[in-house]
Amino acid sequence: MDGAPRCGGVIRFDAFTVDLQARELSRNSHRIRIQKQPYEVLVALLEQPGVIVTHEALRQRLWAEDTFVDFDHSLRTSILKLREALGDSASNPRFIETLPRQGYRFIGQVGHFKAERTLPVMDESPAAWEEPGTGRLPQQSSANLAPTAGMRPRRGLLARLRQGRALSYSLWAVVVTVLVLAVGGVLEDHYLLPIVEAPAAPMKVVPLTSFPAGEVQPSFSPDGSQVAFAWNGKEEDNGDIYVKVIGTESILRLTTNPALDRAPAWSPDGRYIAFHRHTASQDGIYLVPALGGPERKLYSPRLGGDWGFEHLDWSPDGKYLAFCENMPGKKLLRISALSVMTLQKRVLTTPPPSAMYGDWYPRYSPDGRTLAFQRGFAAGDAEICRVPAAGGEVKRLTYNADVGGLAWTPDGAHLIYSASRGGARGLWKMSMAGGENERLSVGMDDAYEPVLSRDGRRLAYLRGFIDVNIWRFQVPGEPGPAKPPSRLIASTRYDVGPQYSPDGRRIVFQSGRSGNCCEIWTSASDGSKAVQLTHFGGPLAGSPGWSPDGRQVVFDCNARGNDDIYVVSAEGGLPRCLTMESSNEVVPSWSRDGRWIYFASDRTGTWQVWKMPAVGGKAVQVTKGGAFAAFESYDGRTLYFAKGQNVPGLWKVPVGGGDEILVLKQLQGGLWGYWGLTRKGIYFYNAGTKAIEFYSFVTRKVARVLAPEKGPVSLYPGFSVSPDGRWILYGQMDTLSSDIMLVQNFHW
Repeated sequence: MDGAPRCGGVIRFDAFTVDLQARELSRNSHRIRIQKQPYEVLVALLEQPGVIVTHEALRQRLWAEDTFVDFDHSLRTSILKLREALGDSASNPRFIETLPRQGYRFIGQVGHFKAERTLPVMDESPAAWEEPGTGRLPQQSSANLAPTAGMRPRRGLLARLRQGRALSYSLWAVVVTVLVLAVGGVLEDHYLLPIVEAPAAPMKVVPLTSFPAGEVQPSFSPDGSQVAFAWNGKEEDNGDIYVKVIGTESILRLTTNPALDRAPAWSPDGRYIAFHRHTASQDGIYLVPALGGPERKLYSPRLGGDWGFEHLDWSPDGKYLAFCENMPGKKLLRISALSVMTLQKRVLTTPPPSAMYGDWYPRYSPDGRTLAFQRGFAAGDAEICRVPAAGGEVKRLTYNADVGGLAWTPDGAHLIYSASRGGARGLWKMSMAGGENERLSVGMDDAYEPVLSRDGRRLAYLRGFIDVNIWRFQVPGEPGPAKPPSRLIASTRYDVGPQYSPDGRRIVFQSGRSGNCCEIWTSASDGSKAVQLTHFGGPLAGSPGWSPDGRQVVFDCNARGNDDIYVVSAEGGLPRCLTMESSNEVVPSWSRDGRWIYFASDRTGTWQVWKMPAVGGKAVQVTKGGAFAAFESYDGRTLYFAKGQNVPGLWKVPVGGGDEILVLKQLQGGLWGYWGLTRKGIYFYNAGTKAIEFYSFVTRKVARVLAPEKGPVSLYPGFSVSPDGRWILYGQMDTLSSDIMLVQNFHW
């Protein structure tokens, strides 16, 4: 056996120490809690570094006496827990290598030392200084004679150095250094005492940028000293790429094109920054020198109007750029990889037809073998998935997280990501080996788009400032004195999804004001007397609607892991779940006679509108060509619907089934919740004209009605017309800004 004695001694590797007598594992003097079996497996591997320790050898040593244990399962579990304790990765190991069908091998550098009084000591014999696993003294470097970090030499070592041996000048320098240390107080201590290292510096969060408008999409330089980001500039007139050196206030502007430049990604060698340029007619992926200079266009992806999804990421070897593009003939996004040398493209993901938006935010693992990304599920919730970097089977990793950006830790063992799980949005950590997700103590202030420096010591993220409020507008020309627009329902959180009650006296809406995004609330028609109806405490509840008699509220919620339809009394109480399928059911509305509830479902693989009895029961499919948000006409004969974010326009179909007819094409796909029915026509928000317009059932023409000061919020319902047609409720994005925050001394 080539190792330390089992009865005592110390084994060191990297920043770790194994005290064989105390049976403890520590890192930088901080004890690591580890169970007995994983610890014993570690010792068995450390005793023979570089040698394959077979499954049978481990069984004989650790499980031979226990004939009832499932050895294979126990060994796999021990290796998994051991890797978690060491921060190691099976796919990119630093310490423990798996040899399929053979065993395991410790591949890190190991040093063995004897011990006195259970404390690590420096032995006087040459064996104490031998190279790990060789039995030979280190050669060619006087530095090898320096004491191991964290230990002081005994007097015996100094006595040996005083002997009349021929020493080189460099060796005498070492002697002098040791003697100086001895004078400092080492000589009076006959035992080797560990130098207690200072605890890790606490994490410190500081603003990296605090410019007007919003800075987004930070990217660290390979050495972690600079951050590239996209910003609209001081005049808030154009998006360009900028670079800031950490610790200074000066910034370098890299692009000046009048188009929208976003998504900077620093090349692994630090020489270039890739970015995405968006115009009304074309998108492009470009390279620009990190110090400034001429740009070079690499590729023109199809992205159309989805300019908020242009994320880029380099493979660790610098050969590929992962990017997002529309699937041919569809609005859904997929992720592809572009060879920087050949400019050839390879498709990596193909989202299902029911996906919202599709796939975006690609991030290569540090070993380049895996790609993590976001996929839109249900009513727009983004979740983390992963796929082999060459393409293949996709695995979903999160549920009910509503992810807003992700980053790998340098060892590839964890993902740091933004999520609104359990209340306000913050940063979370996920182990790739499985287990519970853990919320971080930093980034609890609406953090988005986390990014880590290559050494993991710095973390940057966006601190978002998003405030959506419900405004009330009087329809021009209606009887009564004209009133200016008013912010009717407001808080510092999301307030959206308003719907007037059938008698016009109350409003139901969804809000994050309780600290959870979101719950269902009601208020009086003037916005007063707000009352919380639901108390899920984390899962998102939204898209509320009134029953025709005003006594109940229907809504959707993802409390069970997927979206379902719920009903609750308008006076409060326990919500009742009406759908129990494994599919997603969202955006419900009542039929005018109160007998049915319409909703969108992806149970067939595409989003279609279905209806079910209001008391619960078997659902019936209504649409065939794709549909999402639906409302019945006042006469109960026609169903009007939008098709979600992928297809623009507003459509209609007879409630009993029939041809699906396009009514108007001006409604943008992402604004499926920004239209409202009246007996005379349809009010809707036109993103092209930035105005609320009216479609007349009689003339079949569209007319401009009014122009809100600010835009809507996509992917949420945000529109309602009062029963008397006098008022419009409109969910408005009052504040949308962000700063880049920097976490120094980050540790996960």
